Amino acid sequence: MKNQEYSLLYQEYRSQVVEYKAHNERIIKTKFEMARLWKYKNEYPESWKEWAEKLTADRKKVANLKMLIRATKSKMKKSNVEHPQN
Repeated sequence: MKNQEYSLLYQEYRSQVVEYKAHNERIIKTKFEMARLWKYKNEYPESWKEWAEKLTADRKKVANLKMLIRATKSKMKKSNVEHPQN
């Protein structure tokens, strides 16, 4: 039972980490593009607003994923404490 529970938690943890890394990379790319297009900000305000909204959404998603990852790690630790290996 312990191995199954821990295995499921570990799979969940790994998928969250992969998703976290993907969103983090998108943040970096978006910031790079925004820095590159800074001088055209006033000429294309709609595009700039769209980029800013993408960046905000990704930052919120990363913050939520951080909390989920911490919670999953806590569950994994608790699982190890409650069901130690013999």
